[in-house]
Amino acid sequence: MKTITFNVELDSYQKKDGTHNIMIRISQNGRHKRVDLGYSIEKYEENIVRRIHSMASMLNDLIKIKISELDKKYLGSRLQQQNITAQQLQSSLRKNVLGGIFFFTPELY
Repeated sequence: MKTITFNVELDSYQKKDGTHNIMIRISQNGRHKRVDLGYSIEKYEENIVRRIHSMASMLNDLIKIKISELDKKYLGSRLQQQNITAQQLQSSLRKNVLGGIFFFTPELY
C-alpha cells in the first residue's frame, strides 16, 4: 500500500463572484479525492490564505486542523496495521465538515 498525501488546493471552477472553493486533496496511488471545506476565496498562495483576506488566520487554522485530523487518522490506521483508503478518509472528513447525518421528518413541514 502506497502512502496517502494531503494537499490544499482551490477548486478549478470559478464562481460568479470570482472566488474558488478551498479543497483538501487526498492522494493515494495516483488517484485523488477532494473535500470541500465550505469556504471560498479569491487569492491563494502556497498552501496559505493571503493576509489581505479578512478571515485569513481563521481559514489557515482551519486548513491546518483538517489536515492534522486526516494525518492522525491515517497514522493511527498505519500503527494498527489496518488498510485505510482515501475514500474512507474523505467520508470521515466530509462528515466533520458537513456536520454528520440529519433526518428529514415531513410531519414538521
